[in-house]
Amino acid sequence: MIKLKAWEPHPHTAFKVYADIRKSAQMIELSYLVLGPVGKLVIEPPQVLSNRKNELWQNTCFELFVGPNSSQNDPYFELNLASNGDWNFYGLSGYRKDLVETD
Repeated sequence: MIKLKAWEPHPHTAFKVYADIRKSAQMIELSYLVLGPVGKLVIEPPQVLSNRKNELWQNTCFELFVGPNSSQNDPYFELNLASNGDWNFYGLSGYRKDLVETD
């Protein structure tokens, strides 16, 4: 079983976000559920082809952080997923340090 650490929303936000992750031998499946006034969100429709893009976090995207979570100095990975299919995957040497696109 994979344990996820929940996102801690800002006390003044009207949204709640829930996530689930499932792993099989061939793939990892992520599911996100957003509750709240979603009509206020800008949700782009899916594209025919997804693109690798930087700085998706500047707009609406889902994020997954993978690492040991033992200290802010530990390396970790960050996956960004946008509703239109755009994505990116980064490796970092520590908390928000040395962001590098990773395959």
